[in-house]
Amino acid sequence: MPSTKQKGVTMTDDVSNLKLASTIASLGSILGGTKTKAEDIAWKKRMLKTQQGIEFPAKFDSLPEDEQLKRLDNAINVNLDKDN
Repeated sequence: MPSTKQKGVTMTDDVSNLKLASTIASLGSILGGTKTKAEDIAWKKRMLKTQQGIEFPAKFDSLPEDEQLKRLDNAINVNLDKDN
């Protein structure tokens, strides 16, 4: 199904890009690139924000780190078709 944003870009392309961003986001902690929760959160947010339409709520950064990680991990897992 075609997307309305750009000619030649399809919904399938958007989903593939989101899955790629989610895969890269999950690799940060697997490969040891993030040492603290704050680094892990920043990395995952940065990777997800590369996708058009991804926005975080205004108060997301005021949530406890554990809650931020939980929400980011759930979003990543959904995009990777993992069970939550």
